[in-house]
Amino acid sequence: MVRRLVVFMVLAALVAAPGCFWNKGDSPSVITGYVYDDATGVGIAGAEVVLTPSGATVKSGADGAYRFQDVPKGKYTVRAQAPGYRRAEKRGVGASPGKTVWAKFFLKRVEETGGN
Repeated sequence: MVRRLVVFMVLAALVAAPGCFWNKGDSPSVITGYVYDDATGVGIAGAEVVLTPSGATVKSGADGAYRFQDVPKGKYTVRAQAPGYRRAEKRGVGASPGKTVWAKFFLKRVEETGGN
């Protein structure tokens, strides 16, 4: 009987306080997404994506995908640019512990807008 009570108390503690054992509160976030051509919807390979204020920079893959890993909690600006396209940015992208945040970009060609 005492043994069952001890097992029950241990299980109850695990259920009642999962943060003590599997705490996502301190785990970093991921900011990920795609960079697309606005006119065609095709991913832009090799686009430069910058995360501010951290200054981290990544290049998009063949399908336009990019990924920032181990991003600390906070608010960020994510900027995407590629040769021949207008730069675009998203402000106030919130990174939360243990979460994946998506930020997609649809870049317009410079020729379509007449500017940079």
